[in-house]
Amino acid sequence: MDPERTATPVTARRLAEAQLVMADTSYRATDSMRLALRRMLHEAGHNPQTRIEVEDVETAIELTGRGLADTVVHRGAATELVPRLAPGATWTVLRPRQYETFAIVHRVNATLSPAAQLMIELAVARIRAVAEPIR
Repeated sequence: MDPERTATPVTARRLAEAQLVMADTSYRATDSMRLALRRMLHEAGHNPQTRIEVEDVETAIELTGRGLADTVVHRGAATELVPRLAPGATWTVLRPRQYETFAIVHRVNATLSPAAQLMIELAVARIRAVAEPIR
C-alpha cells in the first residue's frame, strides 16, 4: 500500500481514475452513496468506473487490503473495519465531502412501541455522537 495516495483528500478526478471495488451490488441503482458519488463525478465531468462489485462492505475492504482495487465506504466503516480487515491499508476523505441523509419513517398517528422508540433514540444518539456538524 502506498500511503502517499491517501495523504490528501480524493477529488472527483482522482476517484474517476481509480479502479474501484464497490459494495451493495444488489442496490447499485438506488444506493444513496453510489448516487452521491455518481453525482459528484458527473458534476466534475467524469464517469464512475467500477472494477469489482461485491455485496458487503467487509469484502470490499478486504479486497482493497489485498491491493486489488480502491473502495469508497462510510467513515465509520473505515475506522472500524480497516484496522481489522485490511491492516496495511490507509484511507482519506473525499473532496468535496459527501453526506448521507437518514430518515425515520412511521405511519401518521401510529403509536410506536417502547422498543421502536428506544431504537430511534439510540440511532439518533449514535449519529449525533459520530457525525460532524454541518457548518
